[in-house]
Amino acid sequence: MKHNRKCPKCESEEILKIPGPATVGKTKNVISKGFLSRANIDRYVCSICGFTEEWIAKANDLVDLKKKYGKIEDLDEFV
Repeated sequence: MKHNRKCPKCESEEILKIPGPATVGKTKNVISKGFLSRANIDRYVCSICGFTEEWIAKANDLVDLKKKYGKIEDLDEFV
C-alpha cells in the first residue's frame, strides 16, 4: 500500500497514512533501537476494509534495528 497506494486485500485506493509515532492509549507505535533511541513506525490503513501495513518511517533506522535484533536464523521461532 505504501508504494502502489492500493489495498492488496480489496484493491481500494482509499489509503490513509498515519505517521509514527502514533499514540495508542498510553503507548506509541515505535520499536526500541537502544536505551533512549526509537524507530518510528508509519501505518497505512485501507479506509474501506481496514487492512493495515506498518513500515519503519526512516530507512536508516533499519541499520540500527539489524544491529540490535539481528536476523532470525531458525524459523521455529515463529509461532
